[in-house]
Amino acid sequence: MIGISEPVTGGPVTDDLGLGIDAWYVDDDGTDSRFGWGHYYQYIPWAQYEEVQTDGWKLTARVRVSEAPDDPNGASVFVGYVGDGALYALSLGTDASGNQTLNAWEDGTGSRTYNTGSDGYHLYEVFYDPNVGSADIFVDGTEAIRDWAGKTYYGDWVVSWGSLGPASTGRGHYSLVEFEVPVPEPTAIATLTLGGLLFLRRRRR
Repeated sequence: MIGISEPVTGGPVTDDLGLGIDAWYVDDDGTDSRFGWGHYYQYIPWAQYEEVQTDGWKLTARVRVSEAPDDPNGASVFVGYVGDGALYALSLGTDASGNQTLNAWEDGTGSRTYNTGSDGYHLYEVFYDPNVGSADIFVDGTEAIRDWAGKTYYGDWVVSWGSLGPASTGRGHYSLVEFEVPVPEPTAIATLTLGGLLFLRRRRR
């Protein structure tokens, strides 16, 4: 499902950076908070609700920030999940040197941050454990943030990516967005690399 309106645009990217990576771009040029929503979203099937609550979930995204957001925490380049009273939003940006940064929204402090140390594409994996009620974030296979509880938010159970920040600008290239239940172990993941699409996958137990 799509929720894009001007001045946000989106479309295919072929052989990005000459790396053979196909992706989908979302470009947010708007700063008026009343307009410019630009995110793609997929509701979680009702049949998976119980599995999500009892077995947990994994959200995977491979993203490149191609135009630095004016606010790295403004979610103009983001991927996230809403479920069970919480919003798990990854707002991506860059530092002054162009290194890609991650801001993980949460209550209290506003967000927890991580610097990837480089530009280009990065793989973000979020593993949610229902037994402890929090998630761990891995970036390029390295644990970046532990025990992340997200931000209190009550809404539909949905996976979303693109621009969630109409008051900020930025452009992201998404080569993979995937949501899985139940959750496999972090060391046993084989991710799919089909560009520009969102996959909801139910893994065999």
